[in-house]
Amino acid sequence: MKSLDLTRSLPRLGVIAALASLPSGCGYGPGGGYSTTTTNTLTGITITPPTETLVAGTTATLTAIGSYSNGTSADISSSVSWSSTASSVASVGTNGVVTGNAAGTATITASVNGGLYGGSISAGDPVTVTAAAVTGITITPLTSSIAVRATITLTATGAFSDNTNGNISGAAVWTSSNAAVATVNASGIATGMGVGTCTITATSGESRIP
Repeated sequence: MKSLDLTRSLPRLGVIAALASLPSGCGYGPGGGYSTTTTNTLTGITITPPTETLVAGTTATLTAIGSYSNGTSADISSSVSWSSTASSVASVGTNGVVTGNAAGTATITASVNGGLYGGSISAGDPVTVTAAAVTGITITPLTSSIAVRATITLTATGAFSDNTNGNISGAAVWTSSNAAVATVNASGIATGMGVGTCTITATSGESRIP
């Protein structure tokens, strides 16, 4: 009777069992090669416009453009974290809306975590805020009557783009529509010169004059 050599047959059984336990398609593509998944990763941020100048009391909108590893780009303004180096000069909201608060300069930054290699990516945009602009002038008293050779002091009050008001009588340019009826000096003092009516006007430049 022929004896069975178990020592030599066990390795073969082990190989067959191991091959049978491989799951079909595990880590392999249809052609037998490995399948791969490409991750589209943020690689950079650009803020537009690259620089911004605005008047105190007004707003401007910045846009954050994200560049990705597959060569595409997209508006990510609502996804980044916005910050300012000087909020007293220029503050920024969640969607890149910048508000000029006072004359000066500040850097507005857009940043996001999870960029290439898992790091943080950011970009900065310099912002210059100029002095508040005069948006309107009111003269008081609104109407007046004076005798010939008498005087009256007029006051010019300016309304500014930062929602404040101030006396600009000394900074305004005063003119009379008829100097034969009334003249006005640089301080807003009108003098009656003759019988009749005229209009006294105060004008100002675009910026506040201290």
